[in-house]
Amino acid sequence: MGRLTTAVAALACAGAFALLASGCGERREPTGTTVPITYPVTVQGANEQPLEIARAPQRVLPVSASAAALVDALGLRALVPGAPVGGRLRAFPVRAIAATRADLVVGSQSNDAHALRAAAAAANVPLLILADSSIRDLAHSILELGIAIGAPLAARELVAAMDAKRAAVKARLKGLAPVTVFVDTGYFIPVVGGEFAGEVLREAGAENIAAAAAAAPFPLKDLLAAEPAFYLATVASGTTLEELRKTPRVRNLAAVREGRFAIIPLALLQPGPDLGEAIDQLSLILHPAP
Repeated sequence: MGRLTTAVAALACAGAFALLASGCGERREPTGTTVPITYPVTVQGANEQPLEIARAPQRVLPVSASAAALVDALGLRALVPGAPVGGRLRAFPVRAIAATRADLVVGSQSNDAHALRAAAAAANVPLLILADSSIRDLAHSILELGIAIGAPLAARELVAAMDAKRAAVKARLKGLAPVTVFVDTGYFIPVVGGEFAGEVLREAGAENIAAAAAAAPFPLKDLLAAEPAFYLATVASGTTLEELRKTPRVRNLAAVREGRFAIIPLALLQPGPDLGEAIDQLSLILHPAP
């Protein structure tokens, strides 16, 4: 941390990011409209030793979907080798690290950590693994990534926008009881466990009935007993309301009979820069305006 400029070090504990304040007591609020970065800088990844970045990266290689989305959201897709002008910025496969000249590899906790570290070490390129198993981790990782790749103010603004959207949803749902939901990813296999998905659902005003279940087809007797107020199906599941209404036993669910059903992209429950919008969309599905 000693090599960070005072202005850069301040970013991770800006007043808008109170959720991170407990771990960054030495950082102060930056002033002005720009924050110059003096390299080398030191950043913290997921369960990693602090990573020192010697110079401003000119070629950044994201190797997970969330890492690619965050680099893009910070306005720096031009740093990604071969990045298209438009469309979604895609992640590179880990095997591409050896063949692609890069100054920094950025992955996330969705990667196989062992394989990722081995590939980055073999290519002798710095590796930043972003923590994203919780909303708090995601916000911290955005700030650290912003410092690492030279976009600290964009990172601060992104987290502030996420927090503002979350606060707006919280205000809109104030006084409303959570609705119980079942999230079907296909063949009645639910979204289970996972701190991040659970937090997103809770902030959207939902309670996942299968949170403690195994990642296997959910027993229909348990689904009927739980009687979720809402049935969500992911796009990739192929599940439709028409199909559920033709399925024995499942068609007896009140949510199916009464059409409390929606198809959502699984990405709404996964880490990314659109977290605030995802929570907002889910909350409007589950708690539509009267």
